[in-house]
Amino acid sequence: GRNHRHSQSVTVVVLLATMGALFSSGGGKKKKKKAKKKQDDGVTEKDKAVLQLKRQRDRLKKYQVKIHAVIDREVAAAKQLLRAGDKKKALLCLRKKKYQEGLLQKTDQQLLNVEDMVNSIGFAEVEKKVFEALKEGNTVLQKINSETSIEDVEKLMDESAEAIAYQNQISEMLSGSLTASDETDIEKEYDALLQLDADEEVAEMPVVPEHKVQAPVEAKQEEQQEEQAEEVQQATAEEEEETEEEEEEEEEEEEEEEEEAAEKQEAKKAAVVVA
Repeated sequence: GRNHRHSQSVTVVVLLATMGALFSSGGGKKKKKKAKKKQDDGVTEKDKAVLQLKRQRDRLKKYQVKIHAVIDREVAAAKQLLRAGDKKKALLCLRKKKYQEGLLQKTDQQLLNVEDMVNSIGFAEVEKKVFEALKEGNTVLQKINSETSIEDVEKLMDESAEAIAYQNQISEMLSGSLTASDETDIEKEYDALLQLDADEEVAEMPVVPEHKVQAPVEAKQEEQQEEQAEEVQQATAEEEEETEEEEEEEEEEEEEEEEEAAEKQEAKKAAVVVA
């Protein structure tokens, strides 16, 4: 009887495993389809990784703000207890503050690691693009070199040398038919053309003023005023950003205090109901 029950239980387990495999295979296909759709959307694994790192960075920053708030509260409580003469509780508050400061240092290091990773991914992407550009440029260069063979270059150089030699031969033949006085006249004409060309260039040049040109004072004043206005705008924008951050911190503290008050009220209600 026990063997029969054992065989039945084994059969049931095998059936459940088979059904699970079928459902998991179907789910796997759906997951693959969803993955393909996500890939079609143009979001790469690198984009997902960077997004996750940035989200973690934002969480760490918010956590740092909360730690600073806790440290401030512990310091204020320690001061009040010192005034009241309660040394033990004041030391306890300071120990809590010290612990929070240790957490803050660890958070700073984690934040630095996250930012380093984001920067490393960005730089690796730049290096990849540079490598691809160099690779493409090398391919184009090889293609250009393949179109220009060494035989064609040698042939062109030989033809150029022949043309130069032919031109020199013609020049020698022409110079042989001219007299010494003709050569002198040609040299004088050449010098005259050079002088005429130089005179035309001098005439086309602008006249240099005799007095020194001074920079307009009004233009400098306008530039200084614009720079001062930009500095004022930048300082105003920074102050507004700081004000917004302080308001957000205050709102978060108020929400935490409201949640604590609500929890206390619920606890009191529960105590009353139990009573």
